Amino acid sequence: MVPDFAEWLLETPEAERVGRVFKLPSLIDGQPLALGRVSPIVARIERKAGVIVNKSEGDYATAHSLRRSFGTRWSRSEMPATGKKLMRHASIQTTTGSTST
Repeated sequence: MVPDFAEWLLETPEAERVGRVFKLPSLIDGQPLALGRVSPIVARIERKAGVIVNKSEGDYATAHSLRRSFGTRWSRSEMPATGKKLMRHASIQTTTGSTST
């Protein structure tokens, strides 16, 4: 996560750091959205907005597209080890896009 967001999170007392950071309520019943519901909602919003990530194939952006964009943006100003933490990757190879032989 980005440093300024991490600082904001640290304002919450450690004993209260449980559960979701943001409780995204459903517009239907007001209950928190299940994790699997957020990505399709983001995809529908981006499709309606006309956000295309691949013109030749007509692919619209998804939540994963946003994640990749985030990683690309921060990779320009951060070292790979920091990028690994920001992206919550288990392996530095995932972050750098390299494969071991």
